[in-house]
Amino acid sequence: MKPVKITYEGVDRVVLVGNTTLKSQLGTKELEYVNAKNETKQYKLATVAVDFGNGNTTEMLASVPKKIYDSNTFEVNEKYLTTIEKVEDKNKPGSYILLARLSALRTADINQKAVDFAINNLFELDEAETPVEQAAPAITA
Repeated sequence: MKPVKITYEGVDRVVLVGNTTLKSQLGTKELEYVNAKNETKQYKLATVAVDFGNGNTTEMLASVPKKIYDSNTFEVNEKYLTTIEKVEDKNKPGSYILLARLSALRTADINQKAVDFAINNLFELDEAETPVEQAAPAITA
């Protein structure tokens, strides 16, 4: 899982983004909640296995929004892109819980060291290098 800063409705927050493995089919019961815009939203729950990067895997519940499960199929033991947020527990002020949301995007095994190398090293142009569009010769017919 990789921390990513996002801004949603003018509020900055950090979410974890990464692969989880679906451990059970989506539950059959459709649940609902009312969001901050006072809209009623439906979701189902599923169990996923999460590796937070310390080598230990844990299972947790993940929500799957109706717009996702209505138009996709999910397979147990496949990897899916998932976001996880740390939110304050409404029942225990000052305590936190993790909320996971499963997407329909299947993922492959990722070599996080390779990804980190690319992020940290490959998106900067050396001052001595010439941008590609300036270095390429013009094509004439």
